Amino acid sequence: MQKSQLVPALLIGMFFFACNGVQAAGKHLIIEPTAASAQTPAPASAAVQETPKESSDKVGADESEKQPIDTEIDKMIAANPGTNGEVQAYEKGVELWDKELNRVYKELQKELVQSPAAKEALTQTQRTWMSFRDKEFELLDAIYAKKDGSMYHSMHACDRMKIVRQRVMALAHLLEIIKE
Repeated sequence: MQKSQLVPALLIGMFFFACNGVQAAGKHLIIEPTAASAQTPAPASAAVQETPKESSDKVGADESEKQPIDTEIDKMIAANPGTNGEVQAYEKGVELWDKELNRVYKELQKELVQSPAAKEALTQTQRTWMSFRDKEFELLDAIYAKKDGSMYHSMHACDRMKIVRQRVMALAHLLEIIKE
């Protein structure tokens, strides 16, 4: 493979692992088949998880676990496979994760009512994160605007969704710590 082919191949591989049910869990990969990845064989070294945890509608704090919103996105992609279906699912994913972010943030604020300093720190941190998110979205927009090919539309939408998902998971983790 030539150098000019290597970067697109790496990007495709990173996209596949990031957006098609493959999640990092310690040193192993958890591969959960989705409509988009069902026909692609798993790497020989990967651990296959047969049944993802989906015990409730609430998000858990373990970022490597498949969350109910992830399952909903997978179902949307399965119902409308192809680039347009993926883009629509990931854009809906941004909305769903943002709604969940607001729910977790409000719950965390309620838990911090006895600690005004911590509550203020949460508020300031969230404002800072929102600025970061907006700048990160601008960066993604600029990078993907230069790319040709329909796969980049899906990658772009998925990357935007992951930014919001990661913040939800971070706040959910803090909420779990407080409730212990």
